[in-house]
Order: sequence, then structure tokens, then C-alpha cells
Amino acid sequence: MLAGAHGAHRREVTDEVRRAGDQLNALGRQALSEGQIEVSWDPAADQRPARETITEHLEAGRYAEAIPLLETTLQLQPDDVQSLTQLGMVKSDLGELEEARRLPGRAVELDSTNGQALVSLGVAALRAGDPDGAEPPLQQAVALEPTNPYAHRALGQIHLMRDDPAAALPHRAWLPINPRPIRSRSTPWPNA
Repeated sequence: MLAGAHGAHRREVTDEVRRAGDQLNALGRQALSEGQIEVSWDPAADQRPARETITEHLEAGRYAEAIPLLETTLQLQPDDVQSLTQLGMVKSDLGELEEARRLPGRAVELDSTNGQALVSLGVAALRAGDPDGAEPPLQQAVALEPTNPYAHRALGQIHLMRDDPAAALPHRAWLPINPRPIRSRSTPWPNA
């Protein structure tokens, strides 16, 4: 019985990798044979097609397709700031807020001048209900990128949450006409 279960599991894993083949091929090459999966990657090869594929998936909201590419990239390059930030943003949108804070937090450790990583970290903290933790990276993002709309919008939202519209005024151009709290897809916001 155990051998049959092992064989079924192996087929299931092989099938899953085969289904993800296009995504893996965006980063490298794969070879599937009975009971064996081989994946190779050349770090010197042009990363542009993989980055373009990831960006296309993210912009279209196809997170299920982007996540394996980002995770594979991070397995191969654990200090890739862009992938850490992008996967953190995806996790934030999906309501996986612990990961959403950890991933861009690592990106900021590696590059404290990356505005996108700072915004991702701040938005994740805001979504986790920690406006005090969200404010410093968002302020740093605005200092680095004074026209970053996402940082301004999140900062404005923090001030509105604190019932401080005067402090939100400098960020007013970035707030939507009918402001809704920044929240993840799966984490409800009080009174949303």
C-alpha cells in the first residue's frame, strides 16, 4: 500500500511540475522523466523575459501564475530585492500579512533606498492594523520618492484613521475621491 501511495504522490508531483512547466521555463529549463525532475538555470542568462512575465502576471492580477515564478527566483537568488518586494505585495493583497511584512522587510534590509520595498512594507503593516509600524517606511519612501502616489495614499489613510485630516492634507492629491481604507483582498477592514 505504501509503495502505491508513493507512486501516486510521485505522479502527482510530476504532473504539478509539468503544469507549471511554462512558468519554470521562463526562468530556466526543465526535464521530466519517470520519477525524476531536473530543473536548471543559468544566472548569466538574460533575466528580462522572466521579469517581463512576472510583471505581466502581476499587472493582470494573476497571482497564482506569478507566485511560483517569484518563489523560484528567490530560491535561486534569495537576496533579489525586486522579487522579495513583489512577492511581499502579492502576499499583502492575499491577506498573508506575516509574510507580507517579512519579505519587503528583508528587501529593505538589503536596500534601504528602494521606495517600492518601503511602500510594500508600510502597506503591509497598515493592512495588519499597525499604523505606527507603517508610518516610518512610508515617510522614508516619500523622502526618497516625493511623488510616489502609493506612499502618499497610505500616509494620508493613516492620518484619516487617526482622525487627523490636517495631517492628511499634504497627501490629499494622492487620496482617491471616495477614500476607502487600504486593505488586502481577504482581510476585512472594520466598517468597510
